[in-house]
Amino acid sequence: MKQKIDKTARGITRKIYPATLLSVCLLAMALNGLAQPTIGNTGLYWKLNNNALIITGKGNMPDYKFDSLPPWYSVREKIHAVEIQTSRLTKIGNYVFYKCMNITAVNIPEGVTEIGNWAFTQCRQFKA
Repeated sequence: MKQKIDKTARGITRKIYPATLLSVCLLAMALNGLAQPTIGNTGLYWKLNNNALIITGKGNMPDYKFDSLPPWYSVREKIHAVEIQTSRLTKIGNYVFYKCMNITAVNIPEGVTEIGNWAFTQCRQFKA
């Protein structure tokens, strides 16, 4: 009797384990697709969608330096527009869009009262 129970348990384990593993992998892949990169510890998030840099969340953009640039700097050539989709933003930090040479349009919310130094430096296509 014991031998029959062991075989049944092993058979169930063989069937359940791969299905569970597959479910966990699919869930992880789905959640990874939903995650958005953050902008430091500010509560802001960013994504690049059809050549538009979209910024959402709550908080203010931090200041950057020419040797410590924003997280989207590596894809800056793909950015043609910036959409800041948060009404709680009051500050755009230093060097935030530095060398984003293809920006032609920027949507800045009314609540923004400060734009940092060199925020749009070398944005050659952008006409303020």
